[in-house]
Amino acid sequence: MKHSEIEVQNVWYSNDGESDLITLTVDNKMLGKVLTETLNKHGAGWNILKPSGTLGFIIYLSEGRHQLSLYIEKGDEYGVEIDKIELFLHNGKEEHSLDCKVFCFDDISYDHGIADTGFGLYHQKAN
Repeated sequence: MKHSEIEVQNVWYSNDGESDLITLTVDNKMLGKVLTETLNKHGAGWNILKPSGTLGFIIYLSEGRHQLSLYIEKGDEYGVEIDKIELFLHNGKEEHSLDCKVFCFDDISYDHGIADTGFGLYHQKAN
């Protein structure tokens, strides 16, 4: 069975309040935790993107569909905004191996494009 080794290189977030603890899982397997930075900018902090850095866990995924989940374990009343999750593919597979061909909503049109990480991903086209 073919598999891919993935790791989270960065979770880009913005926060305006106390720190939040976020857990990331893939198919209920721990992928890592992020502790956001406390930032009290009275609303202006939502425009400051922060990277988490590499989370350190490598997950081995077989071919097929998988579920990435984020859980807020500790959060303040203002929440946290997740802007982007960067994944690193360790085993040199072709970028098209991460293409998603299953979509949940018929009224969203998609265009094939390359994300900042260099993986072939789909992104939503702005109307």
